[in-house]
Amino acid sequence: VSVIVPAWVKTNILVIDADKIQYPPKLLKDFGKEKLDTAYTTLMDTIAEGAISPDDAVEKYIEGIEKNQLYVFDADFYLELLKVKGEDPKQYENFLVEGLL
Repeated sequence: VSVIVPAWVKTNILVIDADKIQYPPKLLKDFGKEKLDTAYTTLMDTIAEGAISPDDAVEKYIEGIEKNQLYVFDADFYLELLKVKGEDPKQYENFLVEGLL
């Protein structure tokens, strides 16, 4: 059994109208909707630029399955990011907030 852990694959799954996003009240209070919308748009643009095609993702998944890997990642950075989240959730939260705002 292999667990596929997709990061950013070029699909329309992440296409969300910024006007429909409901930010947590604390983020709205601390940063304001305009800054959050800008951060969201920047993030989505960055994700789209770095996303891999569905065909490339499937190739990586098949390769990982054939190698009998337990976890199959399509992006190396994702494993590192998950390590930070598991080791220090506050550091992970700070990384997300500081990196986006």
